[in-house]
Amino acid sequence: MMNSFIQWGFEGQNISQKQATVAELKHLSHLSTLEMHVPDVNLFPTDLLFGNLVRFKIFVGMDVSHVITYSYPKTLRLALYQGLNLHGGIYKLLKGAQHLILDYSIVNYLEDLHSIVYDLRKGFRHLRCLEVYGYTGVESLIDTAIFPVLEKLKVVSAADLRTICYDHLPDQSFCELRELMLSILPELTCLWVDPLGNVCLRNLRTLYVSDCHKLEDLLSHSTARGLSELQKLHVSSCEDLKVILSKERGVSLSQIVLSKLKSIKLEFLPSLQSFCPEADASLASDGSLEIREPLFNSKVDFPALEELTLRELHSVNEIWPCQLSAANFRSLKILIVFGCDNLVLVFPSYMQQMLKNLEILSIEWCDSVEELCELNRLDIVDQNDAELATLPSVRDLNLGKLPLLKHLWWNIDPHAYSSLQNLNSLHIYECDALIHLFSIPAMKSLVQLQELKVRSCKNMKTIFAYEGEDDIIVLSELWSVKLEDLPELSCFCQGSTSLEFPSLEMIEIKSCPKMKAFVSSSMHQEGNLGIILQPLFNDKVALPNLQALYLEGLNGLVDIWHTQLPEKSFSKLQVLEVINCNQLLDLGPINMLPRLQMLEGIHITNCGSLEELFTLKHPQTHQNGASVSLTKLVELVLENLPKLRQIWWDRTPNKTHRFQGLASIEVAGCDILDCIFPVSVARGVPRLQKLKVGSCLSVKEIVGKNGRESELDDVILPQICSIELEDLPSLIGFCARTSVLRWLSLKELRILNCSKMGSFISTSSMYGEGPGQFVEEKFSNSTRPFFMEKVVFPSLEKLRIDGLECVDTLWHTNIIAESFCQLRVLEVKNCNSLSKLIPSGLLPRLQNLEEVYVTQCCLLETILEQTEEDSVEKVMLPRVHTVRLINLPKLASFLSGNRTFEWPSLERLALEDCPSFKTFSSVLQVFPKLNAVETGYGFLVWNGDLDSTTRQLFPS
Repeated sequence: MMNSFIQWGFEGQNISQKQATVAELKHLSHLSTLEMHVPDVNLFPTDLLFGNLVRFKIFVGMDVSHVITYSYPKTLRLALYQGLNLHGGIYKLLKGAQHLILDYSIVNYLEDLHSIVYDLRKGFRHLRCLEVYGYTGVESLIDTAIFPVLEKLKVVSAADLRTICYDHLPDQSFCELRELMLSILPELTCLWVDPLGNVCLRNLRTLYVSDCHKLEDLLSHSTARGLSELQKLHVSSCEDLKVILSKERGVSLSQIVLSKLKSIKLEFLPSLQSFCPEADASLASDGSLEIREPLFNSKVDFPALEELTLRELHSVNEIWPCQLSAANFRSLKILIVFGCDNLVLVFPSYMQQMLKNLEILSIEWCDSVEELCELNRLDIVDQNDAELATLPSVRDLNLGKLPLLKHLWWNIDPHAYSSLQNLNSLHIYECDALIHLFSIPAMKSLVQLQELKVRSCKNMKTIFAYEGEDDIIVLSELWSVKLEDLPELSCFCQGSTSLEFPSLEMIEIKSCPKMKAFVSSSMHQEGNLGIILQPLFNDKVALPNLQALYLEGLNGLVDIWHTQLPEKSFSKLQVLEVINCNQLLDLGPINMLPRLQMLEGIHITNCGSLEELFTLKHPQTHQNGASVSLTKLVELVLENLPKLRQIWWDRTPNKTHRFQGLASIEVAGCDILDCIFPVSVARGVPRLQKLKVGSCLSVKEIVGKNGRESELDDVILPQICSIELEDLPSLIGFCARTSVLRWLSLKELRILNCSKMGSFISTSSMYGEGPGQFVEEKFSNSTRPFFMEKVVFPSLEKLRIDGLECVDTLWHTNIIAESFCQLRVLEVKNCNSLSKLIPSGLLPRLQNLEEVYVTQCCLLETILEQTEEDSVEKVMLPRVHTVRLINLPKLASFLSGNRTFEWPSLERLALEDCPSFKTFSSVLQVFPKLNAVETGYGFLVWNGDLDSTTRQLFPS
């Protein structure tokens, strides 16, 4: 019943309103286990004693937001919202509870609430877990004499609490306490007053303190000596906290060993100066007390510490002391330092030997850090590299927002090889004083490096620095390289070194405007023409496993690939994305195509100089390479390429090129393209499913036939599902065709703002004899439908036509029987030459039509047109449920003629801004589900039937 039933009734209520009452539990004399939620404490009868309960989880009060873990067999939760009278039953539950939760988070007034705290002080000898939320009105909470078995104490949001315990504490106070959590106690100044040292925390495992802004110290030095079981110490957001362990004046400090402490988190403590000061605080110049010591010292040992987080400690100048025992911090695996803006040096030289097990290191937002590791080893001799290695076990290294950091230890330390041999991941950002990351000797040590990410370093010129060596370096494990927002970066590696990346799968280079070459051997000749024209990848870099290449914002890039590359380089490339590379003329010579047979996606965007994808113009290009196709290419996206002249590299007439895997093509903003496909390419994309073309000023046909090419087959693009043509002001037709053309799989067709498009296909080619030359098709004065009788769409479901200014008739009267029979949605907008929309001969095919939208067609007079040849007197459109007719100034009726229509599914009819509308039809129409007409802005009108309603809306 804990989560399923709360509708308890009051004892003595009217029999007609009989509900279950808590009082009925009195009759269950042998009840031993009970779980229940009672929303009001007054529902408990005063004589309900629960005498035999062995296990219970009882929640009294309205639900609150705190998530409670019920870990003990006898749990009582009181969410108090009014005065509480501790009568027999409740008092007995309180006395016997092992887990007590007091929640005052929704208190409206405090009448009699202090009584429960008073009773707490009198004694609950079985209580093992106490949680208090939101209590106000007392300065101290408990007297530990009455908690001999208390294991967990949690106090949250007690606004007036100054101390947990008052008065003198008895010996062995809190001796069973395992977890202590204090949060949002703004007036708390100390945990307890214990001049005799009677507090015993020998079993404490977790200590969590947050948002106690008046707390200046956490525990006394003498109390801390008993923390033999402490495993987690987390302290955060205590503004006045200066020390964790306080020193009693005049008392000499003895050694403290926190032998089981594994995690320390000290966060958002702006006044913290020392963990446990050795000396007394002195008076600073501003009158405040100041401790001039490192954060840690030799008086406290942490032999088991594995994780240390220091965040936003603005008063800390040093972390480590000059002298530490050999065992101190020896187990440390994770060190996170963030926002310590007065810290200058992270690791003094004497600390580095103690941190041989450090695996994860993150130093961020420390504005004063000039050096990470101090290198001062002139006094050390006759030791091997492994012994002298600096932080040899570090796997993950994150360095960010360190504006004064000028060098990294591995470029100075002669033992760098041992220092970096376990590094897996390196992420560096906003370190503006760094010029390069690695020397060549340091680079050779990166035998385990898997991921490298560098971003937003304003003065970074190269990742690996030139040192005059002619060598081959193999980074066998590296699989990801990301370089971003590096305005001065000119290359990845400088020098005559050759690089091999056998495992590298992904390279991402973004916003590096000066980068011209991945490996450059001529960087000292800055400005030389040969430097400007060098390709990004040359024979100095081997990438046999590269699968994804992302290039963005490389304004100096002219060529991506050299004509000669190491064997198998780029042979596994699957994704190529190039964005905002404004000097790039092409993706490469066609000699690259045999290497790119695994390529699945090409995305080229905003490259203002790009003229073609793969070029024949390179001096070392062989003509026979033009016949090589990309058989696994799945997606091709070309956007905002104003100088792109052609997409396909071989336009030889009557030669079918095979792009068997190509499924999607998107072309936009390519202003000098004349067509998307030559006929030969259109025959070679049998799996194309999506075609989207937009904002191309010069495109006249989608499939263009050179005068020397044979005509298209009767089935074109056999698997095409979606075609979108938008903002193509020169488009005249999709293709040229004189016989039947079938689109077997096309389900959605959208044509928007193609003002010159008079028909979907033209009857003669738009091309002249030469490539790229067009001739305008001559039309007769007779009406020509947009969809002629020889265009077949057997699977089309959605048709949207918008902005076809030249079209006065959509459909031919003799459409092939199978065409448009699956059409569900018809949308026509801004076709200002249309006078009639759907010919009556098409109606038998529209049995699946569901939605009709017609908008802003200024000459349209009727939607369904009846001709004299129509002999059928009654027509049913069984699935049409929505018709919207908006802003049609000349529309007089929906139906012309005298045929009767049945609309069994029509539920929504909208008529807006149709001032000439007179009647839906001149004969009776059947609308069994229609009961209102929408007129705009959500208004609904109905006057008994449709004709009466339209006469009311549009009076003559």
